[in-house]
Amino acid sequence: MAPEPEQIPSRTCGCRDCLIDLPPERYGQQPPHDACTGPWRVRYHNETGKHRAKNLPTLRDAQQFLATVQPKAVSRAS
Repeated sequence: MAPEPEQIPSRTCGCRDCLIDLPPERYGQQPPHDACTGPWRVRYHNETGKHRAKNLPTLRDAQQFLATVQPKAVSRAS
């Protein structure tokens, strides 16, 4: 199964999910949003097999970065 980008809750977002993870009583009031505005995290393994993570501002950036670091599938000749 290929790794997928995940959205990170943001203290400044104000969407329903971020308000649950980061309550206004503790982190202050955020302006309400319909969609999350938090950054995206990509988790992957580098060439040596070490686990790495990188945060990117948009889902598109995260998907493009992930496509560049994923190993290419090796096709088997019959």
